[in-house]
Amino acid sequence: MKAVRWKNRYLSGNADTDHQNRALVECLNGLINATKQREHCQEIEKLLEDTTAQLEKTLSENPGVENLLGQTKSSLLKSLPLPSHGQSACRKCDICDLAQNRIAQHIQSSAQCLGIKENPSSSANTEDGL
Repeated sequence: MKAVRWKNRYLSGNADTDHQNRALVECLNGLINATKQREHCQEIEKLLEDTTAQLEKTLSENPGVENLLGQTKSSLLKSLPLPSHGQSACRKCDICDLAQNRIAQHIQSSAQCLGIKENPSSSANTEDGL
């Protein structure tokens, strides 16, 4: 799984939007790097590859798109936990647990920069209604 490389063509011309989009790219790259620290299932590879491909496509076609962070976060959370979670194919990498609020140390900062907050009192993520 490869990290997303920031390209000048992703610039929208709006400094705030560009800063937010660049931070999102760095955040997603942090999540990709976190998965490399632990064994994980093939489904996580596919999910992150699809997420990075969609992010790159969106940034190329419409770098000024509003709420790209929210779209990316929503897409990831809809996909988690993966069907293999808790099954024999599961490697307990903790990525699926983002959606169930058991965030391991090695992915905690990536979860935070995606706007996913740990809420120990419930089994769902809470932040802007999620």
